[in-house]
Amino acid sequence: QAAITAVRSSALPRMMHIARCHPPDVSAAACDIFDEMVEKIWTEQALITPSDKTKLIAGLPTKYGGAGFTRTRLIAPHAYYASLESCQAGPEERVVSQRLRCEKMHSVIRGKLTGAATMAHLEECSAKGTATWMTDLRGVTTYIKDEHVSAALRLRLNQPRREWQASDPCPGCRAALDDPDTVVQHLRGCTRIRGHNSSASAADITRALGDICNAASVQHETAQPREC
Repeated sequence: QAAITAVRSSALPRMMHIARCHPPDVSAAACDIFDEMVEKIWTEQALITPSDKTKLIAGLPTKYGGAGFTRTRLIAPHAYYASLESCQAGPEERVVSQRLRCEKMHSVIRGKLTGAATMAHLEECSAKGTATWMTDLRGVTTYIKDEHVSAALRLRLNQPRREWQASDPCPGCRAALDDPDTVVQHLRGCTRIRGHNSSASAADITRALGDICNAASVQHETAQPREC
């Protein structure tokens, strides 16, 4: 969790500072090397072999349902020219910011992601608070385990573990999973997979709430009332 957050909040901004201060043709090679390193980090953490669609999702900002790992090679021209115009502009001149320039780029990326299942997935992941665990560590007292971070990344990127074969049926209901866009969603929601029943889910939620209360030193009852 700390590693993913550090890449997004520290490493990426540092690289973007370099991109803002150098022409795109000068920073291109460095951006390519950096992008490969960042991609290796999130793919190894998620334990996946990313498809082209997964890379597009990873490159979208979290507010659009992505993971915020936009390739710096794509942002570099927008960052440099926004910075250059800002330096050259007069007091009354209007400058197109880097954010607005990148919005157009992100719109193009989103346009390449098609399909009802994919769009529903992005909408779900763009909801407020769904990416807090990977964007902000302030005030966090209970960190997520590495294996849970890995699973959360796979869910957000909508791709199963690299060991998963396209011909493998669901281990619970044995349904054929032919559509790669729905594999993760099916596995997450199939109630016939061992441990995915409602009782187990309720127990997981109870334990999680207990951990949060304990971390915040909040007194709470551990037994469920009989009348419930």
